[in-house]
Amino acid sequence: MLEATHRRIAKEIAKELNLNEREASLLEVGSVNPDSWANFPHHEGKEHEIAKNILEARKLYVQNDDECFASLGNALHYIQDRWTMRPRLSDKHTKWEESINLAPILDDSQLENEIKQALLPTKAEKAYLSFLEDLKKGLVSISDETSKQKWDSLWKERFPLFFSEEAPPYMPPYVPHQLLEFLVSPSGVKVICYALQNRPTTWSNPVLDLNFAYRICLEVARNVFSQEHDKKDWLETPPKVTPMVTPMLTENPLRPFGIMLFIFSFMLLIIAFANVGNLLFPLLLGFAFILLAPAILLYFGKKPAE
Repeated sequence: MLEATHRRIAKEIAKELNLNEREASLLEVGSVNPDSWANFPHHEGKEHEIAKNILEARKLYVQNDDECFASLGNALHYIQDRWTMRPRLSDKHTKWEESINLAPILDDSQLENEIKQALLPTKAEKAYLSFLEDLKKGLVSISDETSKQKWDSLWKERFPLFFSEEAPPYMPPYVPHQLLEFLVSPSGVKVICYALQNRPTTWSNPVLDLNFAYRICLEVARNVFSQEHDKKDWLETPPKVTPMVTPMLTENPLRPFGIMLFIFSFMLLIIAFANVGNLLFPLLLGFAFILLAPAILLYFGKKPAE
């Protein structure tokens, strides 16, 4: 979306939530900051930035740090851009963004009429109407099972090599423990899942893009800045648990050394066969096979009983 649109949505949210002038200004600044970071594209692939900034905003909010408004503004920027249809031709994309900026923010009944009057296939119209009804319910529309699956998937995509079945509830099970500053409760997970909802169909128009983006951003902001949740409802310091590593590493902390010896042995074999006929060949070959024994023991060995 255009900078003017991001600012406009931020102002509407600030007005709806009765933010004071300073808070509203920080939210607005945060809402346009990402466009100066050159980390494009913003319309896709920014799920982790959204989650990170939402959690950071909540953490700062419960600490009475007004930087929370700027942090949430960053998240809202990416959410809004996710809801901007992206025509293949750049000039058409610019025109689409300009049309979004000129579109009105509608109330629920007006948006329902817009969906019915828009030139959409019947299936797309029904999908949008159903989606609108879900948005009206707020976080209640996100089931526990759906939020858990989406949360796990979100972190699995980013850290596929790290996993532990022993992760505490709602700690991202795919994230190394040292990367976490806090645990996230079910209510916090639901806010993130609400923020990451996808459009129900590839059909759209500028008015729909603006209004669905606005509604999602408003609900996210309402929950982040809610006084109804205390700190433990969202975030808490992680307990001192086993570092979030693969179950295999938990069973045997020496396994990485075995892997390193395997790699070193393999490299020696390559060098040895590159020197066939040379006096180095038998020496390198022998040394490579000698290293295989401790490599196997370290890799397949079990953690000693305590």
